[in-house]
This record gives sequence, structure tokens and C-alpha cells, in this order.
Amino acid sequence: MDYPKSVPSAGLVNGKFVDENPLTGTPGSLIPAEWGNGVTEEILNVIKSASLVPSESENTQLTEAISKRITDELPGQASETISGLVKVASQDQVNSGVDDAAAVTPKRLRAGFTLFISATSGLGYIAFPFWLGSFIIQWGVIANSAADVVTTLPVSFDTRFLGLVVSSGYTASSGSIGYVAGSPRNLSSFTSRASNSSLGAHFIAVGK
Repeated sequence: MDYPKSVPSAGLVNGKFVDENPLTGTPGSLIPAEWGNGVTEEILNVIKSASLVPSESENTQLTEAISKRITDELPGQASETISGLVKVASQDQVNSGVDDAAAVTPKRLRAGFTLFISATSGLGYIAFPFWLGSFIIQWGVIANSAADVVTTLPVSFDTRFLGLVVSSGYTASSGSIGYVAGSPRNLSSFTSRASNSSLGAHFIAVGK
């Protein structure tokens, strides 16, 4: 649709309709019947295409029709077999692990993961998010001694110290073999003892 530029009697000025100006004697533009009917038909076609009944007393039907047409064309909820719209999951939905209709973004997936690795001490840990049980796996070295040695973990567990594995080191071809044993002391440390103060040792601790 366009202005009736091909109709000289329409009286367009710069391609648009203008009002009559009695002071200057300038006549106003005329709207040709064909053009007026064409504009009306275009609007009615949109209204009818949305299954609405045209009404002279309503001035919002064109907006309603456009909104309805857009809504009707939108795809439905996506599933494993059907393409469609999908909601972005909230962090609470990710943590609960119950909702099966929302998509997880990389940011939501990453939230709660913490990784620390020391470049010098050999200590480190990885903390898993709530939706993976809030487990923490830690590792590092033990300053071994024949007496009890208290080793502080890289990070304290919040609620439970679930398990500890300690392992003595061995120098190839040395023939020197010993043992090291350990047990949790509290949420942030454990106690170990070695059969030989010269033994090196490492640990892996699991908790949450």
C-alpha cells in the first residue's frame, strides 16, 4: 500500500496529504475512494486473518490481530523429539534437578564449581556444585614423620569429612619401603604417621 501518487486530483504535497488552509486559499488533499477502500481492505484482511470480527466501534483490533497472528505462529514447548521454544532454567531449577522442560546455560552449569591448583605446593581441590552433591575432593603432600603429623587441608569441608587415602612415596631402585597411615582430625585437617621419617607421602581427601 502507498499514497495515491498516481492520482493528480488527490492533491498530495511532497507525496503526503495536507489540510486545507483558508487563510492562504490552499485546498486540502482529497482521498480517492479506491485508495480509501484499499487501505480499509488491507486492515480488514489482517483483522479477519486472526479470526476476529471487524467492528466499527473498536479501534484496537488491528493491534490485537497482529499480536494473535504472532502468538499463533510461535512454536510450542520443545521436547527431545519436537523443535520449539524452551525456557532458560534458573539456578534453583538446576540445583534441584527436577525440571525437565528448561534448558541449562553454560553459566548456570558452571555455577558452584571451584577448582584450585597450587603451582608450587602440590596442593589442590575441586568443589562440586549443590546439584552434584556439594562434594569436595582435595589432594596434596604430607610432611611425613615417625611421629603424629597434622596436615591442614587446602580448604575446610563444610559438613562432613567422608574419607582419606594416604600413600607413601618410593624412590626407584632404593629398596626402601615403608607405610603411612592417617585419619580425619576435624573438618579442616587430618593426622598421619609414617614408619620412616624420610618417607614422602601424598593424600586424597573427600568430603562435603
